[in-house]
Amino acid sequence: MTDELKIIADSNEEMLRYFKQLHADHLEKIQVIKEGLFEINIRLDELEKTKKVYSLNIDYRKNVFSPLPDENSVNEKEMELRAEMHSLIDQREDLETQLAEESGILKSLEIKLKKLDRAKEEIRGLIMEEEERQEEQEAEESFEFIREDEEQDADELLRIHGRQILLLKSFDQTYLSTVLDRRLRAELDSLSHRLTQAEGFSRVDPNRSAILIREARQGMDRIYQIVESQLKKNTVPVRESEGVRENLEDLVLSLRDKHPEIVIDAEIPDFHTTLTSLQLRELVRLCQIFLDNGCRHAEASRLTLKISESEYEVSVEIVDNGKGISPDYMMESPWYSNIHRADEILFLMGGEFNITQNYPKGTSVRFSFPINAE
Repeated sequence: MTDELKIIADSNEEMLRYFKQLHADHLEKIQVIKEGLFEINIRLDELEKTKKVYSLNIDYRKNVFSPLPDENSVNEKEMELRAEMHSLIDQREDLETQLAEESGILKSLEIKLKKLDRAKEEIRGLIMEEEERQEEQEAEESFEFIREDEEQDADELLRIHGRQILLLKSFDQTYLSTVLDRRLRAELDSLSHRLTQAEGFSRVDPNRSAILIREARQGMDRIYQIVESQLKKNTVPVRESEGVRENLEDLVLSLRDKHPEIVIDAEIPDFHTTLTSLQLRELVRLCQIFLDNGCRHAEASRLTLKISESEYEVSVEIVDNGKGISPDYMMESPWYSNIHRADEILFLMGGEFNITQNYPKGTSVRFSFPINAE
């Protein structure tokens, strides 16, 4: 799939280069036409002033000693001026017509370029998603998946969870470093190439140089997006100065913006208990995991988040009206999936979670963890 997308990306890039060059050519034509119009208008102003000197409307007889003008000579000169002015006016009209045509072509090309730029970003996004899936698969094959036996004592259970947590941490570090190295290196190479080209074109073709600099700026934006997207995957957006309600409302608002096709309801009361920084961060992370799973995989049109607290614990319920979930979801999902991450987070927090399929459709996720009295 990635190879096919790259072929489409290359074709799109080729069309972009063609239309950008075409755009630069027509922009240059417009500049030449404008310069021609400017020169014609200057010449017409000069002729108009000269014509007034030779016009018979001017009274040459300022005093009795002023010689009378030769009207025939004046008329001939005025006729020559008028003829030249008419010729220039015709040239101006032709240039104005050409300018209107070129401006229309330029506007049409700009629309095409915007569409191709949007297509380029969409294709790039699809390629990045496909590369992520391939990288996750490669990473999965590089690690051993540890499954739990049916019967284990407490020590063995601790060892299993400990190994799984270490595997997840190692997976995240390896995946992050691999993705950043591969993608940033490719973008930086492309950026360096464009800047070198722009420097070479700066004197012989300034328009082409400007286009390459603009593409280099877009490359810088992509580098920022790559870093930002990876950081978002490895950090939880939490405002520790605020409480549970404010942070979860921020999370819900961001998901509504990201998935406008899904109605996301939230019942989040004011908390009477102050959670520790770790508990607040992991609560937001768990809600993010399960809400994001519901948005991306459940094919749901509505999600509901309900959260409550008691003297001893925090409880959360997330319900969707999607296609449901397999009873063997823990065994069927990849060992590095977010469900397994949630399982390990709740294990470390002394909590638990349960996922059930609703009737006739939909899924309910319930999890809770104790509130430390410390």
